[in-house]
Amino acid sequence: MDRIYTVKVVPNAKLTKLVAADDLLKVWVNSPAIDNKANNAVIEILAGYFQVHKKHIEILKGHQNRNKLIKIHAD
Repeated sequence: MDRIYTVKVVPNAKLTKLVAADDLLKVWVNSPAIDNKANNAVIEILAGYFQVHKKHIEILKGHQNRNKLIKIHAD
C-alpha cells in the first residue's frame, strides 16, 4: 500500500537527521537547496528510513519548497 507523507526539509543543516510523528516527517540535510541536491538527499534519507529503494520515493509537491508531499510506493 502506498503512503503519503508531509515532509518539512531543513537544508544546509549541520547534522543529517529525521524525526517522525504520524504522517509528518522533519528532515535535516547537509546539502544546499541548489540544483536538486537537497531533494536528492531527502530521498536518500527516506529510502534508508523506510528501507525501500530510492526509486520507490516520489516527490508529489514542493520540489522547490521546504514543505513537500512525498509518496512512498510499496512493492
